[in-house]
Amino acid sequence: MCNQRWRGRAAMAAATITLLAACGQPRQLAARGDALDPHPTRERVRGDRRDDGAGESAADVAVRGWPTGWMVTEDDELLPVVDDVGRALSDARRQLIDGATGRAARSVRRAAAALDAQAQATSAIPGVADERPLGEEIEHDALVEARAALHRLADRLGRGHAPSVAELDAITTRAYRADLEHAWVGVHDEGVTVFMARPDRHLDAARRDLRAGARASAVDQLKRAIALYRVELGRVAASGDANAIADRLDALDRYAAELTSRGTVEDLDARVARLEEELAEHYVHRARADLDKGRPRDAGHAARALSVHLARIDAATDAHDDVLVASLDAIGRALASGGGEDRPVSATLDQAQARLMVLASPEHIN
Repeated sequence: MCNQRWRGRAAMAAATITLLAACGQPRQLAARGDALDPHPTRERVRGDRRDDGAGESAADVAVRGWPTGWMVTEDDELLPVVDDVGRALSDARRQLIDGATGRAARSVRRAAAALDAQAQATSAIPGVADERPLGEEIEHDALVEARAALHRLADRLGRGHAPSVAELDAITTRAYRADLEHAWVGVHDEGVTVFMARPDRHLDAARRDLRAGARASAVDQLKRAIALYRVELGRVAASGDANAIADRLDALDRYAAELTSRGTVEDLDARVARLEEELAEHYVHRARADLDKGRPRDAGHAARALSVHLARIDAATDAHDDVLVASLDAIGRALASGGGEDRPVSATLDQAQARLMVLASPEHIN
């Protein structure tokens, strides 16, 4: 994904990853209980003939099952499911495969309604609506078309005219891509904090796969983590300059391409730590700015995000400060819930800033 898509715009570029050519082979499941999904593979979903009697074309050969928490585009790219729009569209796909056309129609309508609500919510983004015209940053035409496409699809399903699964995939993933690019940046931070922990699962899996010599699988898991990072990057860019973060993320993406033939867990951790350092710096400054502007709830969400990124730096550098991480999370929760007046907010942010300076030193990040 080219760097330019991530700069100079508040809305995020689509958080997608292209599956590797070697990904058609099954991969080993993770050793832990929450097994990770194997690479998606394409096969016929509705049988040899379509419901309308026409012969099934190559376009009707769809991915049999989407990995849990992801949608798969026509180009075999993965989109992370992060909101009600994605969840409703994923439900619609499962219902269509099961032959429950009416339920699929209701799920698509639910997605369209959620997209309507999220498009309206973008006007409330701090740093966007207050400081620059929203129309300069968010392309409403894409959202309008996405909503219209979902309403047409829901009407079609409601009349009992079921599309092929591949056709449904094409419509819903295009609509969901517009949601990620232009609407999800308006989701309230309460819903984002939970999402921020998702890269951990894939980073841990990539480390395990590297140690086991399963490089193709490690690359796949790292790419999924990068796709999730890009969703967060879109929200960061909506509230300020994200060039340094984009640079680090692009560097991690380039490293993922090299990982098929070389690279170690230590190399991976060093690059993750560099990216996390930039993200943590952003949230330190964002928390301070929110406090200065009289937005303690927003400062609380930023403090919780900071705790997530500091913990991830600790995991990558094997240098832990669990007390600071826990303090930031507790302060963030208190502020976000409307309290926290008795908490040492500024002092804890100072500690986090000092901690970042230590973690950025050569002995921690090579």
